[in-house]
Amino acid sequence: MSIKLAIALEDNKIFRHISERLDRSKSYTCPFCLAPVQSKKGQERQHHFAHLPGTSCSANEETLLHFNAKHYLAYCIKNKFDIAIHVPVEILPPKLKGTLLSLGIREYPLSLLSLTSFYKSRGAIVEKAIGPYIADVFMLLYDIDIQSGISEEGFVFEIVVTHEMEQEKQHWLIDNNINFLELAPRAFDDNTFSFRALRLHFPDYFSNLQTNLINTTAETFHQELTEVIKENIRLETDQKIEQSLKLKAWDWVVDRILYRDDLRTWVPDEIQREMKSITVKPFWDQEIRKVTMFGATYKKVREHRMVFALDESDREFLILNEKILLAELLKVLSVAYPAEMIIGKSLQGKAGVIGFSFHNVIDPINYEKEWKNSLKKVFDSVRNRLELGSEDKNGQN
Repeated sequence: MSIKLAIALEDNKIFRHISERLDRSKSYTCPFCLAPVQSKKGQERQHHFAHLPGTSCSANEETLLHFNAKHYLAYCIKNKFDIAIHVPVEILPPKLKGTLLSLGIREYPLSLLSLTSFYKSRGAIVEKAIGPYIADVFMLLYDIDIQSGISEEGFVFEIVVTHEMEQEKQHWLIDNNINFLELAPRAFDDNTFSFRALRLHFPDYFSNLQTNLINTTAETFHQELTEVIKENIRLETDQKIEQSLKLKAWDWVVDRILYRDDLRTWVPDEIQREMKSITVKPFWDQEIRKVTMFGATYKKVREHRMVFALDESDREFLILNEKILLAELLKVLSVAYPAEMIIGKSLQGKAGVIGFSFHNVIDPINYEKEWKNSLKKVFDSVRNRLELGSEDKNGQN
């Protein structure tokens, strides 16, 4: 079976991705069977390395996906290329998880470039020995002395295709204060990859992210708060003053977010659109692209009547599986909104449903009010904890 390689060995020394500039004077071999390969970079086909005719290679799809994905990840780290790593909110630290869920965000797009910048990456090594284990990708950090003989420091990426990381390895990494990210890869036709996070452990990054959220909102207030603290430094140990400052800081931040800034500036347009959208389609139909709809028409084609959707240029797109699509749409709408069936008779006198009425459909203004009320509940909960925390200290005294 002929396999398409995204990675090849250059002169048996360096791994090269097919997207890199290749040197015709160099030889390229398969990293699995070490047989010669040639680059295929035409305009009408997927770019890849291919074995020469008559060559057999034992690599299977799972092995190939794991190999290509980890080398692609290392290649992106080394060259400072960005990838959006899809992180389900459920696996994030509790505080950040609660904040994002309150905003309706179910998946956090973690920037690889942001991660490598935060940890001061200086490159990556594939299949690096670390303690009793092998890391799929080991990110080197600038503040690590590689001559010191300490090989267990850095950042570990594990690529999962068939088997997830064993618990013993997870516990060993955590016990040794080694940050890690376990990823499931997905290959694209251009031999690039996307990654979805399965497990993670790098709490300092998310702690910094949460802090930055507050810092961005309260930038002006920080200056004011600093002056207040300087003036009241001698009262630093007084529990009532400490509580007052905390509550004042929190109230300022809440006021800025809820009543002065437009809430929509805090969440990307794509996420807002997704939050306000209902998508309905037969599950087996393959999606190609999305086109804005400007209307619909019901017309006779030959001996049949068919339903068409119209784009902005009034081009007609036949609605496939129209009965199934209608059933799915009614099912979703009846769950989302209170609905009434309008019962009547057709021109032939047959009784049945002739229409539907859906109530309390959320318009953008009411939607933002509900969004703001939900966020306010979260902020009020935090403020209550601040107050209770101060009372507990006073009780201990």
